[in-house]
Amino acid sequence: MAVTELLVADEIMTRLSDKARQEVALNLHKRDCQTCGAPLGEQTPALVVDDCGPFLSATLSHQDCRPSGWYELRSLMVGAHLSWTSRFFTLPMDEGNGRPPRPMFIVCPHLEAVHLDQDGGDGWSVNTERHWRARGFRPMGRELIVDKWVADQAPPKARLTGADRAGAHAAGRHRGVRSP
Repeated sequence: MAVTELLVADEIMTRLSDKARQEVALNLHKRDCQTCGAPLGEQTPALVVDDCGPFLSATLSHQDCRPSGWYELRSLMVGAHLSWTSRFFTLPMDEGNGRPPRPMFIVCPHLEAVHLDQDGGDGWSVNTERHWRARGFRPMGRELIVDKWVADQAPPKARLTGADRAGAHAAGRHRGVRSP
């Protein structure tokens, strides 16, 4: 669930619009501190904004680990403590269409961090949807087409080898003997 309470530094309040702050809060989920890696627990997390030049990275931390603030980094920070979550379900979920259900696996790869970019004016907006859309993903709704692979994510063609032959080959190699 999205965070409902955040410690927000005055500089963030003045540099990010109310709309951008609400959008950030909607996309952040309280799990682990992005500074120390420990669970955020019952404490109200601190909103940290790293200004990396062309984009911002907004993360959650314990206030004692990294106080809420706007930090000029000018370099990319990678979230070593990012948490993820997933859900498994089937589509279509309505029974009247005659199609068999299709298994779906949804992953949220960034619970405690979100990136923002300039919104075309002088403000900032969360770019999570644009990031994933550029990679071929689509939100739930009419754009989602079940049974269509993402362009560059077609399933790999596996070379299947009989278990007996593979086992003999591996066993021969381990004893220093060439297999036929």
